[in-house]
Amino acid sequence: MRKLTFFLTLTLLIAACNGISTRQKGEGLATAMDDYIASLRWGRFDNAKAFHLGKDDTQPQIDSSQLEYIRVTGHTVKKKTINQAIDEAEVEIEIQYYHNEYGTLKKIILKQVWWYHDKANSWYMSSDFPKF
Repeated sequence: MRKLTFFLTLTLLIAACNGISTRQKGEGLATAMDDYIASLRWGRFDNAKAFHLGKDDTQPQIDSSQLEYIRVTGHTVKKKTINQAIDEAEVEIEIQYYHNEYGTLKKIILKQVWWYHDKANSWYMSSDFPKF
C-alpha cells in the first residue's frame, strides 16, 4: 500500500510540474507577442528584429531603409493556433500603420509562425519581418 501511495503521489507531482511548464510556455508566447507588437508600436524596430530567428538560429536580413517613416497605430490578432506540445503557434495579425512620407494610413495582414527555443527558453518568429 505504501508503494502505491508513493507512486500515486510521485505521478501527481510530475503531472503538476508538467502543467506549470506548459502554462508558462503559453504565457511566454503571449508575453513575446505583446513585446513584439509594443516594439513595432513605439518604433523600436531593432527590438522587434530580435524576435525574428529561424529554427536554424539564423536571423533574416531586413531592409530597414523605410522604417523611419513607419508609425504603427494599432493591431488586431485575427487568429491564433497553438499546437498540443505548445512549442509552435501560427498567428494571423492585422497591423494598422501610418506612412509619414506618403501621409497614408494602411493595413497589412501578417501570418506569423512562432516557435519555442528550448535552449533559450524563449519564443521566436520564423516568419519574415513585416514589409510596410
